[in-house]
Amino acid sequence: MLLTIQWQLSSQSKKFILGAKSLISVISFHFISNIWSRFNIFGHDLEKTNYCKEILEQKRVGRMIRKIWGSLFFVLLSVYVSGQENRSISGTGNNLTNHDWGSANSQILRVTNPNYADGFSTPNDAHLPIPREISNSLFDQQDQIFDSFKLSDYVWVFGQFIDHDITLVESDDSEPVLLDIPSDDQYFSPSDFIFSSRNKKMDGSGLEPGNPRQYSNHISAFVDGSAIYGSDTERANWLRTFEDGKLKVSDDNLLPWNTESGLLQDDVDPNAPFMADDTKRLSKYFVAGDVRANENPLLISLHTVFVREHNRICETLAIDHPNWNDERIYQRARKLVGAYIQNILYNEWLPAMGVNLPEYRGYNDQVNPGIMNAFSAAAFRIGHTMINSNLLRMDNEGEEIIEGSIRLKDAYFNPQTVILSDGIDAYFKGMGTQVMQELDCKVISDLRNFLFGAPGSGGLDLASINIYRGRDRGLGSYNQLRSDFGLPTVKSFNDFTSSIEEAQTLENLYGSVDNVDAWVGMLAERHLNDAIFGELVMTIIESQFKNLRDGDRFYFENDPAFT
Repeated sequence: MLLTIQWQLSSQSKKFILGAKSLISVISFHFISNIWSRFNIFGHDLEKTNYCKEILEQKRVGRMIRKIWGSLFFVLLSVYVSGQENRSISGTGNNLTNHDWGSANSQILRVTNPNYADGFSTPNDAHLPIPREISNSLFDQQDQIFDSFKLSDYVWVFGQFIDHDITLVESDDSEPVLLDIPSDDQYFSPSDFIFSSRNKKMDGSGLEPGNPRQYSNHISAFVDGSAIYGSDTERANWLRTFEDGKLKVSDDNLLPWNTESGLLQDDVDPNAPFMADDTKRLSKYFVAGDVRANENPLLISLHTVFVREHNRICETLAIDHPNWNDERIYQRARKLVGAYIQNILYNEWLPAMGVNLPEYRGYNDQVNPGIMNAFSAAAFRIGHTMINSNLLRMDNEGEEIIEGSIRLKDAYFNPQTVILSDGIDAYFKGMGTQVMQELDCKVISDLRNFLFGAPGSGGLDLASINIYRGRDRGLGSYNQLRSDFGLPTVKSFNDFTSSIEEAQTLENLYGSVDNVDAWVGMLAERHLNDAIFGELVMTIIESQFKNLRDGDRFYFENDPAFT
């Protein structure tokens, strides 16, 4: 449930005050499981606890429940309506004329002019400060800066899930990059480097002037639940049981492990789909539709909820339609879960951040839903500033669990420790309680110094990598992107940032406002009224998600199964 939840303490009691918008979603169903016990996110008899009783006593929750009932009726009714067609796993064929638009391995779209030193491949950064210098001077976060809209951690977690559902540009180990360390760095040795690599370019691109580097999106661009189901047949089939439409799960109804049976205690399956692990710590991981699912326990938890919901729908369909075979049940459940995700995204998540798209007017086969370079290389990386270093874990009484919470730096790609100990329940309660960090030019140390390890022991700096990624992908400067997207350019540092101190730091680093890296400028720009980010970010995000909606023939408001 994407809720702004404020924890208020008094001498008499502790209670949840639920604010902002309720998320009409599977998570909402689960969270009020004492009304609909079959929607059980936590896997326990949560309806018997005082925790839920106190929530249900709140008048504002009563209004929320009435809204959810309306959505619930809509979703359950759709179970009985026969859809005309199903999405392909890869996204091909969504557009009947341009079959590859938005599909896995389709080209990342350059809607802005490429910015390379040689015009086609070499990053244009000889005149720019090194990324780690910018990171140290501008992004070093010393204190907690909570979101001024009081949005919860659900916002960045769901945002990461959506990112992993629509875009993945692979790195190329054959083109390693060593990012320099300033001489006065407090964490990394000046004689060392921050290791990265260039993004993998498409074959035949980036070879000569007029032929700049191009990149492919390794997964389906559509908001289609590919993070759950996969974007290729091999992964999709491995995740299925091929019985009653269900997906594989392991003990305690968690995601399947990469073993022969999907259970943790069994041997690793050599044919299991690849799952990323930038820490190289373990041999056993959860398997999901997207390779990055094990990155942190909050992301794992959200993946798990949608898999559980898929299987719950399958059970309902199998009872209501005993003549349906495995494939038909699987595809119908997949369609419904995809509709859940789209509904959450467009009707709750985007508006919560201040994004209000034009009214939907139906599918447009002239709209290319592909992912824009400016979106994936910069604008949709803004969520990295929202993340808390402490992953709060709470019990049913609203207290931190006995085992305590977990630091993000200790949780990367570590599913066995952080999930098996207490399951996903405590993370969801913590996610809904803790306010996320403000979207600004500050990044927590867990990401800026301890990403995937300690400094000098494999640790990285995500801020530095983001800055370099824009240069690697040939993005223009912040001002160039403003011009490319039809916005007026800024004339001075004070023009676009509301912080005098920040403006001075930017001037000391870049000299000219025309040199500011795109990602840096997007985080520094003054926020719009009633939005958590500024004008350029809003323009890019509105454009991208409008294209993903209008260019999707199976968007849930256009799908015959839901009309």
